[in-house]
Amino acid sequence: MKKIIEAIEFAFARHAGQVRPGGESQMTHVLRVAKAVAGYLETNSLANTCGASTFVISAILHDVLEDTPTTDSELAEKFGNEIAKIVRALSHESEEEPDEVYLRRVAEAGMVAIVVKRFDRLDNLRSRGNTPTEFRAKKIAEVRAALPILGRDRPRRCPGNQEGA
Repeated sequence: MKKIIEAIEFAFARHAGQVRPGGESQMTHVLRVAKAVAGYLETNSLANTCGASTFVISAILHDVLEDTPTTDSELAEKFGNEIAKIVRALSHESEEEPDEVYLRRVAEAGMVAIVVKRFDRLDNLRSRGNTPTEFRAKKIAEVRAALPILGRDRPRRCPGNQEGA
């Protein structure tokens, strides 16, 4: 629980002042994604496979590399290489990065990244009501592109587990 609280404090500090296109705080989104992931774990055996804290911390931190000046090495030092690898996979390398390249990286990172991305994209859809039309269209297109990995019943492996779960 201590690391989860540290992740929340870290994310709050890094996302301070950031507002999403619909006008809400970036941290509102981050915490909704983390809450959805935690709720999913309550009804699924994935937490026993990879550890619930890995899922929740990754969800809390899923936007810090992409949306803040946080560095990969800083994240690894504070939360460990496994979390840094997952968050790195969840982070677009650039605005121009093709979604198929991005989603392949998420899928290759394993079940934690896939589950976090599922709930990130779902929250993006749920919270699009007050957003500009262009942003809504972009988020809907992103979900359509992600259906091949988001639709998997059970992601195959945890980070570091190449054999499958």
